[in-house]
Amino acid sequence: MTNIEKFKLEEERIKSGVWRLGDSMYRKCQVCNNNLIIQCDYVFRQGVRIWQCGFCQRNLKVKRREHVVYKIAIDADSVVSKSLHRQPDDLEKAYYEFCSSIGVIKGAIFHGMHEYEKGDEVEMKIILTPRTNFRYDIFPDYKNKRPPRSESRIALMKMILERLKPWVEIHKGVEADDVVIYYAKQGWMISAIDKDVINACPTFCYDYNKYVWNQPKSEMQIESWYLMQALMGDSTDCIPGAKGIGEKGAFKIVNEMSWKSFAGIIEYFPSYEDALLSMRLVRMDQWNGKEVILWEPSLEQDII
Repeated sequence: MTNIEKFKLEEERIKSGVWRLGDSMYRKCQVCNNNLIIQCDYVFRQGVRIWQCGFCQRNLKVKRREHVVYKIAIDADSVVSKSLHRQPDDLEKAYYEFCSSIGVIKGAIFHGMHEYEKGDEVEMKIILTPRTNFRYDIFPDYKNKRPPRSESRIALMKMILERLKPWVEIHKGVEADDVVIYYAKQGWMISAIDKDVINACPTFCYDYNKYVWNQPKSEMQIESWYLMQALMGDSTDCIPGAKGIGEKGAFKIVNEMSWKSFAGIIEYFPSYEDALLSMRLVRMDQWNGKEVILWEPSLEQDII
């Protein structure tokens, strides 16, 4: 029997659980150079297959990776609404319901997204929307069909802000949607349930209604989504859009564009100003972390 045949025979015996071989003295551990008598195995080490004895396997020290801090920004407006819906008569219970939902979102990072190792941490931002924002300034009818905030909602938000202050952010003049998209552009994961946010997110987004992670969207996908949103508008937020164009029509128009740009949708609006207003209302990338800078089309997009 040749050495190659012995090697293959020994490998098969080891795989089948036979550790002590009568003819194993010819083979040595390629780590400590001792004869392979017991508990030998054919293993990967540094990308190469080698023979290794049981002693070396037990004492081989594999350096653990450094602990990781995972960052996630949570659009918590809907979490507040869900908490009040489940506990309408008790603010204290609604607060604990809110905290429980936030805990589920944090835990989702290690269920289907990343593998937890000891020392890993989660840094979170709980984002809430203030009473007003810049969209009311440029379009007074924005969300005018929605009922005003109830006293219980305001009380719960104040309770959350007071007790969870280190993690809560409310930025004057911008909605939670704008803030989480800002964090997403900085590389943070985010959590939201609005399709507007999910389709404009350049990083992973956790839908806490469906309990699923959504894949990052490319720059082209995000721009296409903004164009579609501008065309079809949003009846919930009272954004008019282009007259007579719904979701299917907007999808067809944008999909057929050879160059997806603002210039391609202007013709569907009564005027250039109406098209520009619609784009400014739907875009969530107009806050730079300090101030709102209203979106302006580039020279290429402005060509008619």
